[in-house]
Amino acid sequence: MRCRDTVPVLVGLRRHGQTDSATALTTEKAGVTSGTPTPSWTEVIKKGKNKKPPTSAEVAEKTEKAEKPGATRPRARARPSAILVNVGDMQFPELAKKIRGGVNQAIIGDSVVGMRQAKSGGLLIEVRGDQEHIEAVRAEVARSAGPDVQVKSLQQRALVEILDLDQWTSSDEVNQAVAGAASIGQDTVKVVSLRKRFVGSQLALVSLPQVASRKLTNAGRLRIGMVSCRVRMADTKVRCFHCLAFGHTSNNCEGPR
Repeated sequence: MRCRDTVPVLVGLRRHGQTDSATALTTEKAGVTSGTPTPSWTEVIKKGKNKKPPTSAEVAEKTEKAEKPGATRPRARARPSAILVNVGDMQFPELAKKIRGGVNQAIIGDSVVGMRQAKSGGLLIEVRGDQEHIEAVRAEVARSAGPDVQVKSLQQRALVEILDLDQWTSSDEVNQAVAGAASIGQDTVKVVSLRKRFVGSQLALVSLPQVASRKLTNAGRLRIGMVSCRVRMADTKVRCFHCLAFGHTSNNCEGPR
Protein backbone atom coordinates (compact mmCIF):
# COMPACT_ATOMS: atom_id res chain seq x y z
CA MET A 1 0.00 0.00 0.00
CA ARG A 2 2.82 2.41 0.77
CA CYS A 3 4.58 1.81 -2.55
CA ARG A 4 1.36 2.46 -4.44
CA ASP A 5 0.82 5.66 -2.46
CA THR A 6 4.28 6.90 -3.37
CA VAL A 7 3.91 6.59 -7.15
CA PRO A 8 1.14 9.20 -7.46
CA VAL A 9 3.20 11.53 -5.34
CA LEU A 10 6.10 11.29 -7.82
CA VAL A 11 3.82 11.85 -10.75
CA GLY A 12 2.23 14.84 -9.05
CA LEU A 13 5.59 16.40 -8.34
CA ARG A 14 6.69 16.06 -11.94
CA ARG A 15 3.42 17.54 -13.19
CA HIS A 16 3.74 20.54 -10.95
CA GLY A 17 7.34 21.16 -12.04
CA GLN A 18 9.09 20.45 -8.71
CA THR A 19 12.87 20.35 -8.59
CA ASP A 20 14.91 17.21 -8.97
CA SER A 21 15.98 17.42 -5.36
CA ALA A 22 12.39 17.06 -4.17
CA THR A 23 11.92 14.12 -6.55
CA ALA A 24 15.10 12.48 -5.32
CA LEU A 25 14.01 12.96 -1.71
CA THR A 26 10.64 11.31 -2.42
CA THR A 27 12.35 8.47 -4.28
CA GLU A 28 14.67 7.94 -1.33
CA LYS A 29 11.68 7.70 1.03
CA ALA A 30 10.07 5.28 -1.33
CA GLY A 31 13.19 3.17 -1.42
CA VAL A 32 13.39 3.08 2.36
CA THR A 33 9.73 2.13 2.58
CA SER A 34 10.06 -0.60 0.00
CA GLY A 35 13.20 -1.96 1.60
CA THR A 36 15.48 -1.39 -1.43
CA PRO A 37 19.03 -0.06 -0.76
CA THR A 38 19.52 3.69 -1.31
CA PRO A 39 22.77 5.39 -2.29
CA SER A 40 24.43 7.62 0.32
CA TRP A 41 24.38 11.41 -0.25
CA THR A 42 27.69 13.31 -0.56
CA GLU A 43 27.98 17.03 -0.13
CA VAL A 44 29.74 18.63 -3.12
CA ILE A 45 32.09 21.50 -2.24
CA LYS A 46 32.86 23.96 -5.00
CA LYS A 47 36.58 24.30 -5.49
CA GLY A 48 38.22 27.54 -6.48
CA LYS A 49 40.92 28.04 -9.02
CA ASN A 50 44.21 26.36 -8.32
CA LYS A 51 46.54 29.06 -6.99
CA LYS A 52 50.24 28.65 -7.45
CA PRO A 53 52.27 28.87 -4.27
CA PRO A 54 54.13 32.20 -3.93
CA THR A 55 57.73 32.23 -5.01
CA SER A 56 60.59 33.12 -2.71
CA ALA A 57 60.94 36.51 -4.40
CA GLU A 58 57.27 37.37 -3.76
CA VAL A 59 57.55 36.28 -0.13
CA ALA A 60 60.66 38.42 0.34
CA GLU A 61 58.92 41.41 -1.26
CA LYS A 62 55.89 41.09 1.03
CA THR A 63 58.14 40.78 4.07
CA GLU A 64 60.09 43.86 3.06
CA LYS A 65 56.90 45.89 2.64
CA ALA A 66 55.61 44.73 6.03
CA GLU A 67 58.84 45.68 7.77
CA LYS A 68 59.13 48.99 5.96
CA PRO A 69 58.37 51.97 8.23
CA GLY A 70 55.50 54.37 7.62
CA ALA A 71 55.42 56.65 4.65
CA THR A 72 57.78 59.57 4.93
CA ARG A 73 57.15 63.04 3.68
CA PRO A 74 58.22 63.79 0.12
CA ARG A 75 61.61 65.32 -0.11
CA ALA A 76 61.80 68.72 -1.73
CA ARG A 77 63.95 69.00 -4.83
CA ALA A 78 67.24 70.74 -4.06
CA ARG A 79 68.18 73.54 -6.43
CA PRO A 80 71.59 75.18 -6.46
CA SER A 81 72.02 78.66 -5.08
CA ALA A 82 71.90 81.44 -7.63
CA ILE A 83 73.01 85.01 -8.24
CA LEU A 84 70.60 87.38 -9.94
CA VAL A 85 71.87 90.37 -11.92
CA ASN A 86 69.06 92.85 -12.49
CA VAL A 87 69.27 94.18 -16.03
CA GLY A 88 66.84 95.11 -18.79
CA ASP A 89 66.22 93.05 -21.90
CA MET A 90 68.02 95.58 -24.09
CA GLN A 91 71.19 95.52 -21.98
CA PHE A 92 71.21 91.77 -21.33
CA PRO A 93 73.49 90.58 -24.21
CA GLU A 94 76.14 93.22 -23.61
CA LEU A 95 76.16 92.76 -19.82
CA ALA A 96 76.37 88.98 -20.10
CA LYS A 97 79.44 89.28 -22.34
CA LYS A 98 80.96 91.85 -20.00
CA ILE A 99 80.57 89.63 -16.95
CA ARG A 100 81.87 86.53 -18.75
CA GLY A 101 85.02 88.33 -19.88
CA GLY A 102 85.62 90.48 -16.80
CA VAL A 103 85.40 88.09 -13.83
CA ASN A 104 88.47 86.60 -12.17
CA GLN A 105 88.46 82.91 -13.07
CA ALA A 106 90.61 82.09 -10.04
CA ILE A 107 87.77 83.24 -7.74
CA ILE A 108 84.97 81.73 -9.81
CA GLY A 109 86.66 78.36 -10.34
CA ASP A 110 84.23 75.58 -11.27
CA SER A 111 81.46 76.72 -8.95
CA VAL A 112 79.17 78.09 -11.70
CA VAL A 113 76.90 75.29 -12.94
CA GLY A 114 74.48 77.32 -15.05
CA MET A 115 74.00 80.73 -16.63
CA ARG A 116 70.81 81.88 -18.37
CA GLN A 117 68.31 84.68 -18.72
CA ALA A 118 65.65 84.75 -16.00
CA LYS A 119 61.95 85.25 -16.65
CA SER A 120 62.21 88.73 -15.21
CA GLY A 121 64.81 89.59 -17.85
CA GLY A 122 67.88 89.54 -15.60
CA LEU A 123 70.92 87.30 -15.69
CA LEU A 124 70.64 84.21 -13.48
CA ILE A 125 73.88 82.49 -12.49
CA GLU A 126 73.56 79.16 -10.65
CA VAL A 127 76.38 78.55 -8.18
CA ARG A 128 77.34 75.61 -5.99
CA GLY A 129 79.34 75.70 -2.78
CA ASP A 130 79.02 76.96 0.76
CA GLN A 131 77.66 80.34 1.77
CA GLU A 132 81.09 81.95 2.02
CA HIS A 133 82.11 80.90 -1.48
CA ILE A 134 78.78 81.98 -2.95
CA GLU A 135 79.20 85.41 -1.40
CA ALA A 136 82.72 85.65 -2.90
CA VAL A 137 81.35 84.81 -6.35
CA ARG A 138 78.57 87.37 -5.93
CA ALA A 139 81.08 90.08 -5.02
CA GLU A 140 83.21 89.24 -8.06
CA VAL A 141 80.20 89.33 -10.40
CA ALA A 142 79.12 92.67 -8.91
CA ARG A 143 82.62 94.10 -9.46
CA SER A 144 82.61 92.94 -13.07
CA ALA A 145 79.09 94.24 -13.76
CA GLY A 146 79.78 97.71 -12.37
CA PRO A 147 78.44 99.84 -9.52
CA ASP A 148 75.23 100.75 -11.32
CA VAL A 149 74.02 97.13 -11.59
CA GLN A 150 72.25 95.43 -8.69
CA VAL A 151 73.54 91.93 -7.92
CA LYS A 152 71.96 89.77 -5.20
CA SER A 153 72.24 86.14 -4.13
CA LEU A 154 69.27 83.76 -4.12
CA GLN A 155 68.90 80.58 -2.11
CA GLN A 156 66.19 77.95 -1.95
CA ARG A 157 64.82 78.00 1.56
CA ALA A 158 62.93 75.47 3.65
CA LEU A 159 60.62 75.59 6.67
CA VAL A 160 61.54 73.55 9.74
CA GLU A 161 59.39 72.83 12.78
CA ILE A 162 61.04 72.69 16.20
CA LEU A 163 58.83 71.08 18.83
CA ASP A 164 58.93 70.59 22.64
CA LEU A 165 60.31 74.04 23.38
CA ASP A 166 59.75 75.14 26.97
CA GLN A 167 57.52 78.12 27.70
CA TRP A 168 60.46 80.44 28.47
CA THR A 169 62.28 79.98 25.14
CA SER A 170 62.57 83.16 23.04
CA SER A 171 63.04 83.70 19.32
CA ASP A 172 66.64 84.84 19.84
CA GLU A 173 67.51 81.58 21.56
CA VAL A 174 66.00 79.59 18.69
CA ASN A 175 67.90 81.70 16.15
CA GLN A 176 71.24 81.19 17.91
CA ALA A 177 70.73 77.44 18.39
CA VAL A 178 69.71 76.85 14.76
CA ALA A 179 72.56 78.96 13.35
CA GLY A 180 75.11 77.17 15.56
CA ALA A 181 73.87 73.67 14.71
CA ALA A 182 73.68 74.36 10.96
CA SER A 183 76.98 76.32 10.88
CA ILE A 184 75.45 79.35 9.17
CA GLY A 185 75.09 83.03 10.03
CA GLN A 186 72.24 84.21 12.19
CA ASP A 187 71.20 86.67 9.49
CA THR A 188 70.27 83.74 7.20
CA VAL A 189 67.94 82.22 9.84
CA LYS A 190 64.46 83.64 10.33
CA VAL A 191 62.07 82.56 13.09
CA VAL A 192 58.73 82.84 11.31
CA SER A 193 56.57 82.09 14.35
CA LEU A 194 56.80 80.94 17.94
CA ARG A 195 53.45 79.85 19.30
CA LYS A 196 52.31 78.11 22.47
CA ARG A 197 51.04 74.55 22.47
CA PHE A 198 49.51 72.21 25.02
CA VAL A 199 51.09 71.43 28.40
CA GLY A 200 53.12 74.64 28.42
CA SER A 201 55.30 73.79 25.41
CA GLN A 202 56.01 75.88 22.32
CA LEU A 203 56.50 75.25 18.61
CA ALA A 204 58.85 77.29 16.43
CA LEU A 205 58.62 77.60 12.66
CA VAL A 206 62.05 78.50 11.25
CA SER A 207 63.04 79.46 7.70
CA LEU A 208 66.62 78.75 6.61
CA PRO A 209 68.57 77.62 3.51
CA GLN A 210 67.53 74.17 2.36
CA VAL A 211 71.06 72.75 2.48
CA ALA A 212 71.38 73.85 6.12
CA SER A 213 67.94 72.48 6.99
CA ARG A 214 69.05 68.96 6.09
CA LYS A 215 71.64 69.01 8.85
CA LEU A 216 68.95 69.67 11.40
CA THR A 217 66.42 67.17 10.07
CA ASN A 218 69.03 64.43 9.69
CA ALA A 219 70.06 64.90 13.32
CA GLY A 220 66.42 64.78 14.38
CA ARG A 221 66.95 66.76 17.59
CA LEU A 222 68.31 70.12 18.65
CA ARG A 223 69.11 71.23 22.20
CA ILE A 224 67.66 74.64 23.02
CA GLY A 225 68.03 75.64 26.65
CA MET A 226 67.77 72.42 28.65
CA VAL A 227 65.38 70.60 26.30
CA SER A 228 66.35 68.26 23.47
CA CYS A 229 63.75 69.37 20.95
CA ARG A 230 62.41 67.40 18.01
CA VAL A 231 63.14 68.80 14.54
CA ARG A 232 61.21 67.96 11.38
CA MET A 233 60.33 69.48 8.02
CA ALA A 234 57.22 71.65 8.09
CA ASP A 235 54.23 70.43 6.12
CA THR A 236 53.47 73.48 4.00
CA LYS A 237 49.88 73.71 2.76
CA VAL A 238 48.70 75.60 -0.29
CA ARG A 239 45.57 77.64 0.40
CA CYS A 240 43.32 79.68 -1.84
CA PHE A 241 42.76 83.23 -0.60
CA HIS A 242 39.50 83.46 -2.55
CA CYS A 243 37.52 80.47 -1.23
CA LEU A 244 39.88 79.68 1.70
CA ALA A 245 40.10 76.02 0.64
CA PHE A 246 43.32 74.02 0.68
CA GLY A 247 44.98 72.35 -2.31
CA HIS A 248 44.94 75.17 -4.88
CA THR A 249 45.67 78.87 -5.31
CA SER A 250 43.38 81.74 -6.22
CA ASN A 251 44.62 81.69 -9.82
CA ASN A 252 43.22 78.16 -10.26
CA CYS A 253 40.13 78.62 -8.11
CA GLU A 254 36.91 77.27 -9.60
CA GLY A 255 34.66 78.64 -6.85
CA PRO A 256 31.99 81.29 -7.35
CA ARG A 257 33.24 84.76 -8.19
